[in-house]
Amino acid sequence: MDRLALNVAGLLQETSGTSRRLEIKGFLPRWDGISLVAPIEGAIELVRAGKGIVVRSDLQAAIELTCCRCLDAFAADVLVQFEEMYYPLVDLATGMALRLEYDDIDPEFLIENVDQFDLSDAVRQHIEISQPLMPRCQPECLGICPECGADRNSSLCTCVEETPDIRMAPIQEMLRQMERERTA
Repeated sequence: MDRLALNVAGLLQETSGTSRRLEIKGFLPRWDGISLVAPIEGAIELVRAGKGIVVRSDLQAAIELTCCRCLDAFAADVLVQFEEMYYPLVDLATGMALRLEYDDIDPEFLIENVDQFDLSDAVRQHIEISQPLMPRCQPECLGICPECGADRNSSLCTCVEETPDIRMAPIQEMLRQMERERTA
């Protein structure tokens, strides 16, 4: 299933405050740039409000990420929680196009087809923005050795980690001189 298409025609004919809760199971789309490890599951609540529908999402997804330190792939759980207002473009009673009074409504918040209202793109966007900027396979990840390229989580490398900092050279020289004076 690549799309999360919902039929909201019945809900749009109801009075404000009417709600529907939909359990989502087995939603496994193929999206570019997002590798899902398991199907997306959870619940979506649709509430008739004024001229539109409020969508509340409480979904969980497991995605594959690449660790920023060791470059290993790992699975991470992501919560997909959002609340957005969507507006229909057609009056169901008359079949006529509705004129919306708000010029600042983003086209992605418009319901073009009430029989196939697709939330897939909204879910995808919220998964993308909930990904960490610097994903780590574990908080204590040691990363890869900059000298030999070994994964320091799985093996020990024999490289010396001490890279002299030229800004500290005067202080190090002073410490060496103090040590020489003490031993003399």
